[in-house]
Amino acid sequence: MLLPGLKDWERFRMMELSSAEAAGLEMPPRLDREQLEQIDQLEAFRPGFRRSLRSMFERNAKQQVDACTEAAAGTELEVLRKAAHALTGTASSIGAARLSALSARIAKQAEEGDAAGAQATVHLLAPELAATLAALQAWPSAG
Repeated sequence: MLLPGLKDWERFRMMELSSAEAAGLEMPPRLDREQLEQIDQLEAFRPGFRRSLRSMFERNAKQQVDACTEAAAGTELEVLRKAAHALTGTASSIGAARLSALSARIAKQAEEGDAAGAQATVHLLAPELAATLAALQAWPSAG
């Protein structure tokens, strides 16, 4: 649903409540503004950098979310820990703070042997990735 009179970025700022927060998890903002501003600065020196980074992030994050989902379904905790750890780094590199926090939580749950907790948290990854991709697209300097 579009909210009349609001720019894309303002709409996404209003929709900051995620399924993770609805589940009672305290989460950082969806996007790390400072990280995105640094990426914007790099864009000035290397045109196309932002688009390339976003494309690579989307491809890698989708694969990593799928790997987490598959590992959680089979309760392969070490595989899940590694996939979640990789997703944490991928998300952090582009300023996807909330996705990074969720995946770090999953890695910790897997490391601690909390299969049920990890499985519950993994279900939050796909919706958060979708919201993150939409928010990145709406970022004011997005090209």
